[in-house]
Amino acid sequence: MAAVHAAAGLRNVRRADRWLAESRDGVDSPKETQTRLLLLDRQVPYLDVDLQIRDPDGLLRAKGDFGDRRLLRGGEYEGYEAHVERGAFRNDRQGDRWLAARGWHVLRIVEEDLRRPDKLARDWLRAREDAPQRIAALDPRRSPEVAAARRALGFDPAIPPVDHCVRNDLTQSSTPMSSLTQ
Repeated sequence: MAAVHAAAGLRNVRRADRWLAESRDGVDSPKETQTRLLLLDRQVPYLDVDLQIRDPDGLLRAKGDFGDRRLLRGGEYEGYEAHVERGAFRNDRQGDRWLAARGWHVLRIVEEDLRRPDKLARDWLRAREDAPQRIAALDPRRSPEVAAARRALGFDPAIPPVDHCVRNDLTQSSTPMSSLTQ
């Protein structure tokens, strides 16, 4: 931080200072941070990091790099090396179905997307704009996340509790949003 302030006036110092202010704990890779910061630079509103979704027993079932829990929107940077093994690929597909069943929409991001950050931001913002309509169409009993999102958006002022457990505990798990904890 001190080095950034010492370089005041040099090219990109203001951007570096902004990026330092947006740094977050719980990020697993530099590409996750790069993706989130590229989105923030393009006026994508604040993104939560280290999203964790648990099953009714409290078991961590999925983890996202960043997203917006209120809009059931997750982002996952997909590096090739981390997803090439058969088990990781299988877990990713199973996790996708599990999250979709709970009302989540996940944007998978690859290296090519980082080369076109304006398009990536437009895709994210379009999905953000569509989220309220998507959530309004979901039954609040589908998952605790759907019930919470519907309440936050004002669709259901008082919904009886769903028979599921929701927590946002920080753990050391590095399970990707799409992967199921075995």
